[in-house]
Amino acid sequence: MIETPQQGARRLAGGALRGGYAPQALHEYTDPQGQPLHWRIRLKHPASGEKWIRPMKLNGTGYVLGEPDYPEGNPLYALRELALRPDEPVFAAAWVGRPGSPMVSANGRRVCAGAPICA
Repeated sequence: MIETPQQGARRLAGGALRGGYAPQALHEYTDPQGQPLHWRIRLKHPASGEKWIRPMKLNGTGYVLGEPDYPEGNPLYALRELALRPDEPVFAAAWVGRPGSPMVSANGRRVCAGAPICA
């Protein structure tokens, strides 16, 4: 029987967990139909505040650290939810890039950090 994503994340983060890091989240990235593509493990050390963030994927035999190869670019987080509402405005709470750098929603619309869809 294959392990669950949560079990895989705990196994892969075992060293950091033993080092005092605490689980914060396990983010699932999906395709527009909701099928899991990969996960992102997030831990944080309570004393230092240092973060431990690693991608995790299923390779056919189990979970391993790493991301699948995305020739057309990484999927957006919550892509399924975005795909369910293709005509609604998309807002980006934060964008790690140059100020004003566009990012693209599930329906191909451009969005800017903290602003509605760019013109």
